[in-house]
Parts: sequence; C-alpha cells; structure tokens
Amino acid sequence: MLKRLKTDKNFKPCPAEDGEEVYANGIFKFNISKMIPYIQNNPDVFTPETVVVNEIYTTSPHINEDHLDSVDISKPVILAEISPDQYNLIDGNHRAEKAIRLGINELRAYRLIASQHIQFLTHKESYEKYIDYWNDQLKQQVGTFAKDTLYHMHIVLMGFEPYIWRMVQVKPEMPLAFFHRLIQKVMGWQDLHLHHFIKGDTFYAPRLDDGGRCTMKQVDYTDLTIKDILTKQNDRIIYEYDFGDGWEHEIWLEKIVPAGKKEHPVCLKGRIHCPPEDCGGVWGYMDLLEELSKLDGAERKLYLEDRFMDDFDPEHFDKDEINQQLKEWKAVWLNKWK
Repeated sequence: MLKRLKTDKNFKPCPAEDGEEVYANGIFKFNISKMIPYIQNNPDVFTPETVVVNEIYTTSPHINEDHLDSVDISKPVILAEISPDQYNLIDGNHRAEKAIRLGINELRAYRLIASQHIQFLTHKESYEKYIDYWNDQLKQQVGTFAKDTLYHMHIVLMGFEPYIWRMVQVKPEMPLAFFHRLIQKVMGWQDLHLHHFIKGDTFYAPRLDDGGRCTMKQVDYTDLTIKDILTKQNDRIIYEYDFGDGWEHEIWLEKIVPAGKKEHPVCLKGRIHCPPEDCGGVWGYMDLLEELSKLDGAERKLYLEDRFMDDFDPEHFDKDEINQQLKEWKAVWLNKWK
C-alpha cells in the first residue's frame, strides 16, 4: 500500500557536478549520473523488466538527431515513481525514440519507487516540496477512491502486433460475471467457450471443476467484483477465453477517475477486430489471415463459408457500433445489477 512520505531532517541533496546528467520535472531535479551507478551496484534490488515503448514515451521534437545513431537501445531506461503509482521516463528518451523509429516495441527498464529515487534530488528545497507534493497527490488519490469512481481499463489480446485492444470505462463495483460479458462484447467474441480470470497464482472462475488437477489456487468469482481483484492504478490481470484456442487478454487498470455524470460501461477507444471463434488460436489465426490475403471474390467467399464464417474484415473496429451494443445490453443488465 502506498504511504505518506516523511521528511528526513538529515537529508543531504545530490547536486550535479559539471557534465553530470540531470532530469528536471518542474522544480524537482534528479541527478541521473549518480542514480545509474546506485542501480548497477544493487542488482539484488533492481532487476530490469520489459516495458512497451509507446506506453512510457511519446515522440519528442527535442531529440538530438546527431546523438541518436550512437544510442544503445539494449541499455535499460529508467522509470521513476514521480507521483503515487505514476511512473515517468527519466532516463532514456533517445533510446525510446530510436526504438520507435526502428519499429522496436519493447525496451528493458529499471523501475524506481519514490523512496529509492528521492535521495537523488539535487536541492534540499526541492526535496521538502517534493514531500509535500507526494503527500498531497496521495491524499487526492485516497479521496478519489472514497468517492464514486470509474475505472479506465485496457484490454489487449496477447500474441499479436499490431495490438488488438480496447479501452473501456466501467464501474469498479461491476460483478466479474458481467465484466466477462462486457469483454466478450467489446472484443467481438460470441461467448461460446469457458473462461477465467488469472491474478498471480489464483484462477477466478464461474465454476470450479478440475478434479483437483490444478496446482493453482481457485476461487469462485460469483460474488466478486472488478475492484476485488483490481484495486489500484496499474494493477493487472489475465482474462483467458476458450481454453482450446487459448485466447489470453492482458487487462490493466490505467487510471481511476471521478464518475460524475460520465457514461458507463462504454468503450472509449480501440483497434482491430478480434479473431473468429474456433480458428485455432494465435497461429491458426495467422494462417487464416495469410490464406485470406491470397483470395478474393468467389474463392474468398467459399473459403469463409467452409469455415461457417461471414465475410471477415480483420481491420474492422467501430466504437459507435460497440457502444450501441453495450446500450442494448445495459438495458437488460441494469435490471440485474446497478
């Protein structure tokens, strides 16, 4: 759980000497040149993780083009928790820019929580103001949790590039049984197969019947809601649908916003149609797309009919169409849950 930061009266700033690199976020300046050896000298504390580039970085006009060619993108970037549960890229903009230009979607990254990076603030005044800033942000976040809120959730079908994804706005009190149905509708599935949610070493399923063969903990989700398994920003779960084809969706809580009069549930944005049912999983779908690319006209129609499919456009995504379906579903659903 996130905690308030306490001021250390003995705090010693980490000023930057000539030639040392500094990351500036408003009045808060961090000595990157001192931070890097600290990370490298503590491998038991800091282990690089894989991050998606476009989730941590937006292309900048301030890139030094002359420096870009010499950048080593195998070197991990640094993410720092600048405010509660909010991680910013503080070292590695050129690596991220180069990765985007090369079409590389992932980089390695070190992730530092506030108590780890605060020691590298360059001025004591900045340190004291940062403590106040952090605690104020935490207070606001706790207040947001206490009020009527909505979750912004990313749903990504794993195994594909470009990503097949949706962002939805939902009530955290939505039962998992209804959340399952919402995922089906926004992705485009037909709810023909079994499913479960996975978090850590636990399966959350509508019914439990594996004959004791599963080594993971199993929980009947009948009485559970979204907020029972996703409690804070950046929490993640897996939703698996059709255990034969094995469609795994990564779902993460991007942010928590005041509900106000905002509509819910609603699809905010997304991209690309999900695969057809029973097409053989990721590899089967890739084979299907390759075959469709070779066919047109009568041959394409016959190929799809043999697989009990109507005409299929893999690029199709219509947010308005999805939200109309959600409205129709909601008219019935609200009689059962509000």
